[in-house]
Amino acid sequence: MSFRRIGRVGFLLVTANSLSGIIWGANSVILSIYMLNIGISTTLIGIVLGLFSLMNALGSLVVGYLTDFMDRVRLFTVLSIISGSLILLMATGVPIIVSIAYLLAALFNRYVVLTAIVGEFAKQRNVSDEAFSLSSSFNVVFSVVGSAMAVLPSYLGRLGYELIFIARQ
Repeated sequence: MSFRRIGRVGFLLVTANSLSGIIWGANSVILSIYMLNIGISTTLIGIVLGLFSLMNALGSLVVGYLTDFMDRVRLFTVLSIISGSLILLMATGVPIIVSIAYLLAALFNRYVVLTAIVGEFAKQRNVSDEAFSLSSSFNVVFSVVGSAMAVLPSYLGRLGYELIFIARQ
């Protein structure tokens, strides 16, 4: 297995696909703390986080289906704009807006499209093993980075949360 076969474009695609690890790392630590700080009850936080998993699964199915019938780059662009807008809404600090935006961001899961783009690239170049093993490794690293970002609000206050939301985008 040679990672050189992936090439520059493949490396960039794999890296972009793996950046979602930051989101998962940050979500696993910081999101519930942020929700608690803006006044959401622990019960509602649990409900929202549980619903997120269901919405993410539903969104993955719907977006995965659309990926087979639409131009993938265009679909990824549209979903990125939607996702970015929702993440900006999360920075408002208004509990109901944060909860709804978070759930909708799960529904409009753009990483399904990006994974399909990486898969198509890897299949054409016959580098599937290399691409997805590199992606998996990067995902772990970026998840650790995302989890480590949880210290930002301790030092920067509300600005720390806003920086995390920007990094999620």
